[in-house]
Amino acid sequence: MAVEQKALRFDAVLEDKILYWMRGSHDGDIRCVVSFEGRVDADRLDKAARLSLVAEPVLASRFVRHWKNPHWERADSAVIEEHGGVRVIEAPAGREDLEKFLVQTPATELFVGPQIRFFLLRGPADDTLLIRINHVAGDGGGLKDTVTLLGQLYSALEKNPDFIPKPSDPFQRGLRPVFSRFRLRDHLGIFGRSLKDAAEFMSPPRWFFKSLAKRDLSCSTLVTRHIEKERFGAIIAKAKEHGATVNDTFVAAHLTALNKVLTPGRRPRLVITADLRRFLESGRAQGVCNLSGFFYLDLDQEASQFEPCLKQVTAKTSGLKNDYLALGNFPLTAAAFAALPFPLAIKFHDFLGDLQKKQCQNASAIAPLFTNTGTMDGPVSAFRGAKAQNAFITTTVAHPPVLSLCLSGFGGGLNLTAGFCADFLACQQVEAFLDQLEEELPD
Repeated sequence: MAVEQKALRFDAVLEDKILYWMRGSHDGDIRCVVSFEGRVDADRLDKAARLSLVAEPVLASRFVRHWKNPHWERADSAVIEEHGGVRVIEAPAGREDLEKFLVQTPATELFVGPQIRFFLLRGPADDTLLIRINHVAGDGGGLKDTVTLLGQLYSALEKNPDFIPKPSDPFQRGLRPVFSRFRLRDHLGIFGRSLKDAAEFMSPPRWFFKSLAKRDLSCSTLVTRHIEKERFGAIIAKAKEHGATVNDTFVAAHLTALNKVLTPGRRPRLVITADLRRFLESGRAQGVCNLSGFFYLDLDQEASQFEPCLKQVTAKTSGLKNDYLALGNFPLTAAAFAALPFPLAIKFHDFLGDLQKKQCQNASAIAPLFTNTGTMDGPVSAFRGAKAQNAFITTTVAHPPVLSLCLSGFGGGLNLTAGFCADFLACQQVEAFLDQLEEELPD
């Protein structure tokens, strides 16, 4: 099915540029997995997938690297027709097979488009939907919005097979709706936060002339874990007992497990992402986009025991929440992209990124990244008449020297995914780390 649209072009926003720069740090795609009970209507799902590209213009676009004005423009119609629908794959249903499919299914192509791929893995009795979105086009929140949209279209097409959605406004993507809510005093506070983040980034001092080791990036790996509803209830109770959030609890378990398994004797710095949609009245962006920031969490002492670590984490994050959490990385980055031609701005950020990587050249000094994408219950409920057994967002596959971990909830339980390159970190090491992380969590 092909739906004709006029050619469309719109500027890349700041977050697009940041994620374009960061594309060398990971494999580029965030995944979403929805495991259904029984079969879905594959033809209707294919039509819904194609209509999602009508509803969200960025998904049907390709990224154009212009020296002055990088932008998105609609991908070639033949490319959209070939890759815009659902590819059905006969597949087993085991965990190891799913982990292989998460990595081995064809990736998106940023400069060709579209920015999303849909796969329906048909097991012996049940269907599993796998969606890959290019991180330059959208983050975990953007992928959740896409799943909601896909479910709504799938349901609408049951009642009206001729349904055509209204496209979102791609000119409303990005950070502008967030920053427009702040007063002058807030903008000054955010700039102050950016200076603090810059100082923290450069501590300890970086080795400017140290070389970066080249790594084999062909060993991309995603490992998944599931935490049952009952165990999650115990984690929530423990968090309340300590006056902490669930996120704090997992961060503490993360840091303690890192200390015991991967980075013994070190005080690991954890980079944590935060969803900026919390500043929007509706809690949702006006289109698929990246709307996340990040912050650094450094502990004052070694994270050798869970409960002392949790107290440190809670105290640190409470202070940061009152100081423009995850907004500090934007003012200086925006200034660099505004002042420099796009290729030079990218080189400048590459230089800064390499300074960070030079401190983490081996597994005992790994740079960990933690993301909590929240619950998938709402997005999946949009698929009327199709009941899900499980659903989760994954991390991207991180390139050395990064290990990324993503937390995603569904049905009262939790899913963990770890993304890494097995050339840098052995699978056994990561499995041991995840075992320790689960052991640290309350039961």
